[in-house]
Amino acid sequence: MGEAPAATKTRTNLVDANLGASSITIRTIDTNNASYVANRRPKQKSTVSTPEGHLLKDVDLERGTFLPLDAYSSIEIESIADESLGEKRRSLIDALQGPHYGEMQLRLSDLRRSLDSNADKIRDARGREKDLTERIEELKGARGKLDALPRIDASGDGAKLFARASEQRTYNKREAQSMNAVLARYTNLEHAIKLVDSDHFAPLLKFSGISESGNRDILEQATQSVQGTVNTARGIIDELLQAIGRGARDIRQLSQNLAEAHSAQEQSFQNLQGKNESLTQQLQQRSEAEQAVATLVEHELAREEVRKSIADLIDERTKLKGTYLLERGSISMIREDITKQLESGLGKRIRLRVLRNADNTTYKTMLLDGLRGARVRNHEDILTALLQMRPEHLAEVIQQYDVGELNAQTSLGEERCRKILEAFRASINPFDLEVVDTDDRIAIELNVGTERDVNFKDAAELSRGQKCTALLPLLLARRDTPLVIDQPEDNLDNHYIYETIVNTIRNLKSRRQMIFVTHNANIPVLGEADLVIVMNSDGRRGFVSKVGTVDECRREIIDLLEGGREAFEKRRQRYER
Repeated sequence: MGEAPAATKTRTNLVDANLGASSITIRTIDTNNASYVANRRPKQKSTVSTPEGHLLKDVDLERGTFLPLDAYSSIEIESIADESLGEKRRSLIDALQGPHYGEMQLRLSDLRRSLDSNADKIRDARGREKDLTERIEELKGARGKLDALPRIDASGDGAKLFARASEQRTYNKREAQSMNAVLARYTNLEHAIKLVDSDHFAPLLKFSGISESGNRDILEQATQSVQGTVNTARGIIDELLQAIGRGARDIRQLSQNLAEAHSAQEQSFQNLQGKNESLTQQLQQRSEAEQAVATLVEHELAREEVRKSIADLIDERTKLKGTYLLERGSISMIREDITKQLESGLGKRIRLRVLRNADNTTYKTMLLDGLRGARVRNHEDILTALLQMRPEHLAEVIQQYDVGELNAQTSLGEERCRKILEAFRASINPFDLEVVDTDDRIAIELNVGTERDVNFKDAAELSRGQKCTALLPLLLARRDTPLVIDQPEDNLDNHYIYETIVNTIRNLKSRRQMIFVTHNANIPVLGEADLVIVMNSDGRRGFVSKVGTVDECRREIIDLLEGGREAFEKRRQRYER
């Protein structure tokens, strides 16, 4: 009804032809006897209201959380079976994780943002380190030049004053640099303290209990405790920020006073310079050499600070990565618990497993994209060798341009490894590679052997009929929300439909609403459908021809699904013979 952008023109035309300017209304009653009415017209957003007509404004049906509904066609069931790697199978499990899964995904998103921010800071710091190293290289002979200059004879009073003024001039530049550095550190300190609030306190305040839980009183106390802690800490931070602000104002004022003193001293130096022309050239050379050494020392100290900040950022990144991996591990553990619960109700023929970090599709894609510019052949063989390395190890090798280590791990030869690393350094961000998603693979397997001679095969390796045999029991039993399946009988024989689908329907119908679009009489008749809607068509549009119970729609079922009473009777006679 929403006409998603991915919808084909054929599908869009079908919706328009059958619905036109109509509307669809769904009336629901949940387990607490709360009733709602959902309504939608073509190309418009859906609405939800109470039976009395009061519109619920804060409800978004598009997210699929207010009225959760499972809907599958036989083609979609096959696509889930075929996709052994990817989101489709994981979504079957993740949809059952409840509100905690959403909270975990939010935490993962926050951690990814923190990791991205950390990577940006490391890149910036390394850029500054490289720039400072280049400047230091340019000045590496400054100390030797200063030592090589002759000592200046400044025995006369005028010369002494001039020499002292020149020396003071050198000090003035370093003093101004020192005051500016203090102000910059005040600014950095203020920024770091504010980040504590945004990076740590704000996520803490997202903690809350589950309103439906019986433990909500305890969780409410925990929420209040967290809020109290954050409020107290924010009060302390406000005091810190005020103190830093006062200190910065003092330094700015003192910097201004220092600038005025430097201005007066510079004027004195200019006056003395005119009277001591003979010393000017020597002093100028020595002053320039001293200035160069002072600049060199300044760059060396700045580089040491940058290197320390890089080390701190790398430590922070290590902790973030550890937390990120633990959070992903928690999701895997929940998936494992859910698959065990589901598997217990699927019988012995079907097996569900969570294979941790076995879906490396994103990792493979990143490596293949990087190999395109490497000017090497046999990408698939190279990819197989590279996938033996952990992403974080390969990221380290790329950063260090360690040809020997890459060759030791892959045995691809030094020349090929050099070309590969050059291509990767140009196209792959090592920080992205460190935390590339290697997600879980959900194995859905069917025993195609016997109980004694077990032979489990993944659904992707099965025939079309076997794929549905493996998937349908899982889709039917996985949760209690309404289920819609279009033609579940496709690719299945009647024996399997009766043994598995019909029996499952009868077992689940007391706790789950199920809607089937079908051409197979076994499903509504033997499944004991509570309501049958008989559809018909005039060749241009579809319409409802009758609604009722199985008994009330008996004639239509015999005519449409059994080929008519005569055909049904002849089959019965033939079977008896």
